[in-house]
Amino acid sequence: MELTQNTELRTIEDEDEISLLDIIQFFRRNWRFMAWGTLGLSAVAIALSLLMPKQYQKQLTLSVTPVPISVSGIPGLDIQQASNKTVKLLENHYDKIDETEVKPTYNSETQQIDITMRSPDTGFLAEAGSQVSTLLQQEFQGIFGQAIANSLFITELEITKQQQVLEQLEQQIAQVRDSNGIDPERIRTTLRLEALETQRAEVVARIASLEFDKQYLEPAQENLAEFTAQVISIQLLSESKVEPTRSLVQIAVLAAIASFMVAILVAIIRDQVRHLKDELSQKK
Repeated sequence: MELTQNTELRTIEDEDEISLLDIIQFFRRNWRFMAWGTLGLSAVAIALSLLMPKQYQKQLTLSVTPVPISVSGIPGLDIQQASNKTVKLLENHYDKIDETEVKPTYNSETQQIDITMRSPDTGFLAEAGSQVSTLLQQEFQGIFGQAIANSLFITELEITKQQQVLEQLEQQIAQVRDSNGIDPERIRTTLRLEALETQRAEVVARIASLEFDKQYLEPAQENLAEFTAQVISIQLLSESKVEPTRSLVQIAVLAAIASFMVAILVAIIRDQVRHLKDELSQKK
């Protein structure tokens, strides 16, 4: 009994297994169908791809090099921070433009920014290099312009505050000198007067430093383009030609592979339907 069951199980398993001979016979039966199917589907796929708007691409390589700034209130950037900021600026700007794809990436090894641009507009891509440089200059001008305005406001407030402190110190020093009718040289030796004069010297130095920052910031605010060019260098290192994203040969190869796979799938379904019909007819 057990031997009979094992024999039946082996028979069922043998029937379910697909041998190399079965595969060869399958292709012999359906090669014409698959060949014509592949050709037909490939022709349709190539025709549709040719009817669709062509997509072109271009490769750019940028170098963004910041110069350290010694003025307080202006953000200092290293090369990695400046490059990452550049990547964000490009992503945010071109994300709003339809049918245009821009993928900027920062290469930490070369410390350069690689940009891949795709668009159906060849004119846009042809001018992409100069447009990207101009865009980044304008964006960084906006960033530094806001920082300069904030720094100037804080600097002027601090100058006013320090000038008020200086006036109070001058009054206190005068009071100390007038409070004692002794020789001025002896008055200077008092601890109170020495402390006040030391504090006054610190305030004067602080005001001088703030005035220096103000004298630097005001011209920078008046000519942001020149200031931005001085503190951050944006160079276009390389620019490729405008080329199609895929050639006709690539499209034909991909279409043929996809069509062949679809033709095989349809042939398998067709073969199985025929096999089921034969089994049903035998049972009747």
